[in-house]
Amino acid sequence: MVITLDAEDNNFLQVNLGEWGIGRLIEVPGSTTKFSVAWKTDLMHHFYTYPPILLPVPDIYFDFELNNINLLLDDILAAVFVKNATLDTFPVIPWNPQSCGPE
Repeated sequence: MVITLDAEDNNFLQVNLGEWGIGRLIEVPGSTTKFSVAWKTDLMHHFYTYPPILLPVPDIYFDFELNNINLLLDDILAAVFVKNATLDTFPVIPWNPQSCGPE
């Protein structure tokens, strides 16, 4: 995910989800941190693997906090992008030999 100034209009932020999911961030009325996405691309083509039971594709929002950006799908938290995060900033996940299945 990359967020930059919109190349067509510097009054807006643009979000790129991968190479093809490109949209303009639009502030949600009544919020100063939550933005919806006005897609510049046909995002349905990029959700071809989306499970049919979950269709239609959810509304996607970004909620900006002090040190992270929350990705919301239909107002449900789907992912948290942490500012300046590296592998060293997260706790070590202990490896369990049985977690990989039988050998």
